[in-house]
Amino acid sequence: MDYNTLMDKNSSIASLPWDEITAIGKEKFEAVPKETLQFAVDPANHDQMFKSALESLQQTNPKRATFEEAEKLVEMMKESAKLVLDARK
Repeated sequence: MDYNTLMDKNSSIASLPWDEITAIGKEKFEAVPKETLQFAVDPANHDQMFKSALESLQQTNPKRATFEEAEKLVEMMKESAKLVLDARK
């Protein structure tokens, strides 16, 4: 499903204050060192990030502590790190 279709079907999502949400996210990520972001996007670190994500899920939300959920977290962290690194260029 593309972005526009999603927005049409979910008007509540479209009505969110995305400018404010983006600003808050950007502000939060400014404190993250560049090295940390680079670590997250480096494929060589995938296994370590996966293990950490799975352990975190086991501690905080055992029902969601599956390989699939841990992989989703790793991908989300990688994509977020890529976006922040690109924005800093």
